[in-house]
Amino acid sequence: MKIIYILFAGLCLLSCEKTKIEDVIREVEPDQPSSIHYYYSYKAGEVINAEKLGYASDEFMPGCTYIYGDTLFIANTQNGHFSVELYSLSAHQKLGSLNTWTYNDVMQTFGNYVEAISVANERLYLANISSCIDVFDVHTLKIITRIGNRNWGHGNTQLFHTHAMAIVDDYIIVRMKDGLQVTLQSDVSAEKYQNINYYSRGSLDGFDVNNGFYSHQMAVDTTGLVFLADYGQYGNRKIHVIDTTLIQKGSNITMTTSQTLPLEFNPRGIALYKNLMYISAADGSIRCYDREKKKFFLTFKSVPGYTFKGGQKLLVYNNRLWVTDVSTREILGVDIFRNVIEEYE
Repeated sequence: MKIIYILFAGLCLLSCEKTKIEDVIREVEPDQPSSIHYYYSYKAGEVINAEKLGYASDEFMPGCTYIYGDTLFIANTQNGHFSVELYSLSAHQKLGSLNTWTYNDVMQTFGNYVEAISVANERLYLANISSCIDVFDVHTLKIITRIGNRNWGHGNTQLFHTHAMAIVDDYIIVRMKDGLQVTLQSDVSAEKYQNINYYSRGSLDGFDVNNGFYSHQMAVDTTGLVFLADYGQYGNRKIHVIDTTLIQKGSNITMTTSQTLPLEFNPRGIALYKNLMYISAADGSIRCYDREKKKFFLTFKSVPGYTFKGGQKLLVYNNRLWVTDVSTREILGVDIFRNVIEEYE
């Protein structure tokens, strides 16, 4: 006779605190042979909105997010209020706001909204849709330099808008309006302000021009592969897989691999968690893809406690999926529970 024990991770953690789920199972049936299966469930957690950040409802539109230490960086993409908000995850409150800074004794602001955020080597990289990446000291928030000059184009020191960004080792990889461009971190210095040459530009094969300025996003796995959710305005909707070992100095460089995944929907955001890939779709849903089994296995538009209306940028940190919802103007932290099914003969 086959007996199936199902333990829900969330309930188990409440009752067992730090005891591992597997240890609980072994105590139930320690001697019988078994097979173990895992599945995931989700529940709405913390919600961050205009009120929590000290804005009126029409002054805040959430964009991309990034976590460094205890700080959640949040781009405010609302016209007239462009900024990056700093939010304490432990205190559940706003720490501050980056919206102005001084360079050469001149006060500056964001020329447009921040499309991607990353931290590397104690530097805060803010990729702005207005064809530049502003680089700050992540601790003092003082400006260090700028990649690009806010004038779009294909010159050696220019960016052609910046729709997504990822940093792997020395490579700053950007999805521009019409393809990929790479700048080296080692070339980024205060002395080269707005005068930093690109290192590599990618082939345009398989990339649509993003004339509609649709949301794109990059995520990096533990091996250094970069996954790009490419909206595909003209049909090239896919998850590009970028292998940094293919990056070379020059132009028209093929950086994508055969692992690139064609899609039947337009992706707007992406995040990686263990063997899973979460993709936000233009229809408001979130799709779950198993990277080991190479298949989609779940689509949801709600979790217990919250219904998504316009999910866009995604971020996974520890066991929480952060979803930027541009329709509700909120950022939701979705708790991820790994549940165990163990079968005994």
